Amino acid sequence: MRSAGRWAAAAMVTALVGAVACSEGVSGGGGPDGGDPDGGCGFLVSCSDGGPGEDAGPDSGPDSGPPPPPPPPRPSVRAIDPPDGWTFVGRDTAVKVDVFLPNIGQGVDETTLTGDNVRLLRAADLMPIAATVNTTGGGDAIVLQPRGVLDARTTFIFQLSDRVKDQGGNPFIPFTSTFSTGDFTNLKIDPRYHYTVVEPPLWNGTPIASLVFGPDGRLYGTGLDGILRRWTVAPDGTLGPEEQWAGLAGRTVIGIAFQPDNPNVLWVTTNATLYVQPAQDWTGTVTRVTIDPAQPGFVATFQDMVFGLPRSAKDHMTNSLAFGPDGALYVTQGSTTASGAPDPTWYNRHERLLSSALLRIDLTLLPEPISVQTEPLPPPEPVVDSGVPDAGDPDAGPIVLGPPLPVWDGGIYDPHALNAAVTLYGEGIRNAYDLVWHTNGHLYAPGNGTAAGGNTPGTPPGMEPVVPALSSIPTQDDYLFDVVPGGYYGHPNPARGQYVLNGGNPTSAIDPGEVAPSDGGVGYPVGTLPDPNWKGSVYDFSRNRSPDGALESKGPAFGGALRGYLFVVEYSAGDDVLALPIPAIGGPIDRAQVLQVASGLSDPLDVAEDVTTGNLYVAQLVQGGADGGAIILLRPDGGTADGGTP
Repeated sequence: MRSAGRWAAAAMVTALVGAVACSEGVSGGGGPDGGDPDGGCGFLVSCSDGGPGEDAGPDSGPDSGPPPPPPPPRPSVRAIDPPDGWTFVGRDTAVKVDVFLPNIGQGVDETTLTGDNVRLLRAADLMPIAATVNTTGGGDAIVLQPRGVLDARTTFIFQLSDRVKDQGGNPFIPFTSTFSTGDFTNLKIDPRYHYTVVEPPLWNGTPIASLVFGPDGRLYGTGLDGILRRWTVAPDGTLGPEEQWAGLAGRTVIGIAFQPDNPNVLWVTTNATLYVQPAQDWTGTVTRVTIDPAQPGFVATFQDMVFGLPRSAKDHMTNSLAFGPDGALYVTQGSTTASGAPDPTWYNRHERLLSSALLRIDLTLLPEPISVQTEPLPPPEPVVDSGVPDAGDPDAGPIVLGPPLPVWDGGIYDPHALNAAVTLYGEGIRNAYDLVWHTNGHLYAPGNGTAAGGNTPGTPPGMEPVVPALSSIPTQDDYLFDVVPGGYYGHPNPARGQYVLNGGNPTSAIDPGEVAPSDGGVGYPVGTLPDPNWKGSVYDFSRNRSPDGALESKGPAFGGALRGYLFVVEYSAGDDVLALPIPAIGGPIDRAQVLQVASGLSDPLDVAEDVTTGNLYVAQLVQGGADGGAIILLRPDGGTADGGTP
């Protein structure tokens, strides 16, 4: 709902902020690119880099040589939520920015997302609001999450400076917008069920990708640097001395799961390093690690049992893994595109037969390592070196750091073959970072929807029904999937004959998961049916939340009131831990009963629970830096001694 009075107030506030900001190097204005039409500094346009009114430099007439090439196009804001001028916005809102990225492979440079460059101000006194600002793993959105609940019935100003840049160093076109809060919050907050974030962090160092408690009671963590770490846990929840195993150092290690019948065997997923893009394709592995308990310290050996899994050019990888009740190993495999068809932000890579899926590995059919590469090796791609030291020329071709990966034997893997060890279990899952086999017998996977700007595939000529291709689609929601064998969950993959994004647009009414032109001007025509195997979702997190690490709570916190709830950390908007009530027989989740049990985190990526104390341990990526990771202790406070129901 919009208010004419609030619009007028917003205009006055913008003028005020412009006047104040100009004294700090930025100013208000109204030109087409944010610049002042009279030649002054534009709103949030830096006044120090040759802006309007400054000396243009030496004579550039015909005798000074050929004109310089035009500068690369500038990234910009495509859309914002809350929309400019909106009123009665929830007090726990995040500001979610869809961005236009015109330069191939150049996502948002996270190092430029500082509090000086992206900020939220209270309009009445221009007080900055404490907030966490981040981008997605793919660098294709910007999210500002306030660290507390915003004041009620208050107007706020969002500002994005031209000091925010893409990864090629190209500055964003400045942007500003306003919104006003109401009296409510979007998520249920119950003080009886709340975890306190303990400061300072228990551990700081290279970012941790996943956390899990081992059969020995130690806390284990996988690292983006490829190193496995473990800690003993003291009675007060703090961590003892760290032990490391560096056998996979240089790879990116994500998932970790202990083999149920052997406490000394664990399985991990590995990928080509995250820090060199475009990453080399076909570098995902599922790797068995065997710990030697007879040796002092953390001593182990490894074997890549499944190799040749697809790898996106950016951060969608072979993600997490979990053992099912049938003894098989289940693995989440990320997509290689934003929304099913190649696009420049994701280096125009295509989907693969085993990408955007949840895979099942039958270990009884895996007596020795196998390659699951489903296509010939592509020609080398140019590499953008994102700062990790290496010995090669950044433009010389793909670089894989760490232990050598198995060499492709030239075979083409068929997951549909008789007695195939690695098969497709759930399909069309864009990027599920984690997965949980719940005690109700259902397999849950939180999925990350695409940011704005991706493309969807159209059906080939002559195929029925016709599904049109879409270009530069709007941001899609993040969902929780209840994954069943053969189900399709909305991410197109032409390699499997899947072309419809989410629920299509079957009717003129509002349909579940629809992709309609009413949302951002791009969508399917009415009558576009979803894929025949589309199963939908059981919960909608909304947009730009990035639900990642997940677990089923089994601890004693709050008198056991939350046992059986699915805990999910939200990496982007939210920066929190949600507790979702899971029905005993599956089915949709009651949104009104979803609890926010912790908030104020900074880029949380995974969570583990100590089932003896109820404490939670959260891995924070913290600005994505090479030395920016942290492990945070969350202690339960409040609660009901009798195990009361929330």
